[in-house]
Amino acid sequence: MMEPSKPLYGLRLVSTGVAVVALGLASMVQTFGATIGPFEFMAERGVASATCLAVVSVGEAEECQKRWSARLGAMLPLHFEDEVAGAIAKGCGAVLLDGVPIDATDLERLASFEASGGGVGLLGVRAGHPEAAHPLTALAGVEVMRVPDALGIQRKGNGALAAGLQPWERVHVLRDTRRVAAAAPAAELKWSEGVSPESGAAGWRGEPRGGRLAWLAVRPDAVLNEASERRAMDRIVLAMVAWLARRPFAEAVSFDSPELVVGIVPGGPRRFVLSLTNRADWATPELAFRVHLNRPTAGVDVGLTTIELSGRHAFRATRVESGVFTLTVPPLEGGSSRSYTLDVAEEAA
Repeated sequence: MMEPSKPLYGLRLVSTGVAVVALGLASMVQTFGATIGPFEFMAERGVASATCLAVVSVGEAEECQKRWSARLGAMLPLHFEDEVAGAIAKGCGAVLLDGVPIDATDLERLASFEASGGGVGLLGVRAGHPEAAHPLTALAGVEVMRVPDALGIQRKGNGALAAGLQPWERVHVLRDTRRVAAAAPAAELKWSEGVSPESGAAGWRGEPRGGRLAWLAVRPDAVLNEASERRAMDRIVLAMVAWLARRPFAEAVSFDSPELVVGIVPGGPRRFVLSLTNRADWATPELAFRVHLNRPTAGVDVGLTTIELSGRHAFRATRVESGVFTLTVPPLEGGSSRSYTLDVAEEAA
């Protein structure tokens, strides 16, 4: 048998290697697809979950993009625009306005966008003209007033917006921050001091035209420069964006630590993946989460993303009530991760 020439032999080796790599990639993609499914978004009675978030923020563009990317992580793709018209034109399904002035034309655009089913988030925004009504008043009819003696934001009750803040936490704002409050007694977020209960709302959400509108009294960057304060404010914003985008949000109810990273990403037409990562060296206790599905649902099936034969990975999930259910999972070892699938059944029209 003739020995193959070295160039031809080398070419065959390269071809074989490429084929093996291609086969491995195909197998990996197939396995990944079978595990969490294709990345699609489910519809809610004709209104789809937001495919991305368009952000309009004051300040230097590059710095704003850096802060918002770090704040929202991989929750959903971000697009940054200089004005409201450009943000709406992106077609994301949700827009977030951070500290920008809003004029009459912008209000009309936002009202129309929300009426079409879009989500609008207002963070420390103000009217574009000194004599104009506050944007929240113009868009939702909620009265807004100055509260110069207000000190910190706290949680009042349960809900999609309050889910970002633990009951014992307070978020204190910088001294020179312009403080306003909404006249909304039933709001989930309140100013902790210096205002009356009837007019002390620091956060509000509603559906004035069929879409979703959420408001926070101050910008996220207006909090004290303490790690715990910034982390708490970031969670409030995450909870707000999840509600606006009709994405699930996991609220920790039994244990909370900066070392426990919790995330939810879409994993199929009706599937989301809840991932837990313990960055600490020690194991967590048993973990419980109140999962806000943020959309009308008939129920949810929970499962592990990998096959686990050991009973130590058993979990418990309650029935869905008002779009919320509680998931209890075993302790998570230090330096380890675990993921759960959330298969959501749409509510019958």
